[in-house]
Amino acid sequence: MRNAFVYAALLLLLAGCSMSASVDDEHLAYISHEQEDEHEKMYREMGIGILLNYNLRLTKADETWVNVWVEGFEDGKPMSPLHIAELSYGFAMDETQEGNMGFGIIQPAEGEELFSLYAPGTTSAPKKVSNNPIDPEMPYGWGYTMDEEITLDSGDTKVIGVYYQSGKKGEIRSVDVKSEEGIERMITDENVVLLLKIKVEQKEPEN
Repeated sequence: MRNAFVYAALLLLLAGCSMSASVDDEHLAYISHEQEDEHEKMYREMGIGILLNYNLRLTKADETWVNVWVEGFEDGKPMSPLHIAELSYGFAMDETQEGNMGFGIIQPAEGEELFSLYAPGTTSAPKKVSNNPIDPEMPYGWGYTMDEEITLDSGDTKVIGVYYQSGKKGEIRSVDVKSEEGIERMITDENVVLLLKIKVEQKEPEN
């Protein structure tokens, strides 16, 4: 489990990479990712697993609650429970906030995969999930649902990343992950699909 400790340390580093922004924007949140992200490249080179890494900027962080979660589908049907992993946080001390946010899957040499979510200033430790649908013997793919920066307003929910597995060894299909129709087709056609989602809400902190 040496890789698991390395992975956890890297996630903590990512989650801690937060800084305040001074830009006054019209939207509540801005999400983007870099092509050939250095963090993702590091994971691939170390053989740790996969990482979907984003930059998340909140313009009213002190009034914003953020929910990030992973929904699972198996053989075209929602899993039970539907949320495989989730992370909720918000109401920062600063008005604006920016940093790394994302989802990682560690693939140890032995044993089940570990899942983790992280965001500016917070992270969920890598852990096994009771309803893990991933078959380590089957091929898999993953990807981002956007090419450019996207925006969210209060109440918006968006799919920002996907992981999928086919049911045949040595075979992985090319899928369209950047349209709602493509994602719906992927859920129907692939054996396992994980959707990374985010929702932001602007509201007053509870006393």
